[in-house]
Amino acid sequence: MAFDESGIPFAKNRTACLTGNLFAGLLQAWAASWQKHIQGLEGIDAMIERGERTLILFWHGKYLPLFPLMKQKKACVLTNSSFRGRVIGQVCRRFGYHSVHLPEKPEKRYLFTLRRALADHPLWGTAADGPTGPWHHIKPSTLELASRFNFTLLPLGVAANHCWQSKSRWDRMEMPWPFSRIALVIGQPLRLPENLDPVSSPPWVEHLRESLDRCHEEAERLIGKKHDKKG
Repeated sequence: MAFDESGIPFAKNRTACLTGNLFAGLLQAWAASWQKHIQGLEGIDAMIERGERTLILFWHGKYLPLFPLMKQKKACVLTNSSFRGRVIGQVCRRFGYHSVHLPEKPEKRYLFTLRRALADHPLWGTAADGPTGPWHHIKPSTLELASRFNFTLLPLGVAANHCWQSKSRWDRMEMPWPFSRIALVIGQPLRLPENLDPVSSPPWVEHLRESLDRCHEEAERLIGKKHDKKG
């Protein structure tokens, strides 16, 4: 069996590409029917012009509609090297994004992989509670990594008035139905102290969680949806 540079069988890569292409086509068709309300997206360009390395953070269960909603921003998406990560990478390419596949067992290799890509991509995105949860539980390591590489964090919220929601997945994945009203809200930038360590990270984790929830609540307000704290 032949493998690529990440240890993934080539046949599995082909399946991931096919799956990603099919899903991207469906998502693109559905998104064309959405009534969109977007708030705060213009601030990203100003941050990039100032030379700020920016990391957009969102809840994992909300990421599907972000592919079409953010496609005018040429972001680089962090995924892992699993089959699901490869599918997401192909969807990224179909919507004009870049993607970086971090090793599933990162150890120190992911630092090399990430550092090598930083110079080419000022705007990044990843799920704050991904890739495996728990639900709405921000990984302190995400903030420590952002601090280490001098990222400015941008919380993001997204909501739809009609959507399918998975009851079996840990992230309660949502997919807006065609012709839904959907809102995307970018929150205020969060700039971390340099060299943030595990002892100092809990207050920043809580601050980011509150910011993400506020963005989500504002997105629901824009489409007239009653906020549900249980997701």
